[in-house]
Amino acid sequence: MSPYIAAAIPAYQAAASVGDIASRACQVLPEVLVVDDGSTDGTAEAAQGTGARVIRHASNLGKGRALGSAF
Repeated sequence: MSPYIAAAIPAYQAAASVGDIASRACQVLPEVLVVDDGSTDGTAEAAQGTGARVIRHASNLGKGRALGSAF
């Protein structure tokens, strides 16, 4: 059985960079998940359309909770 490798990207106020990061990750991994941790700058929108799945928190809960949501 082959190992299954995925990426979980916690993001907060990262609209300027998350799209590029998620897009690049999607080129080499079978699954990429971006957790938008309550951003107000369009982070989730920037990640959508890259091939990554996106989870949105309604408010900023912190990096630990964002990673917990991913797993």
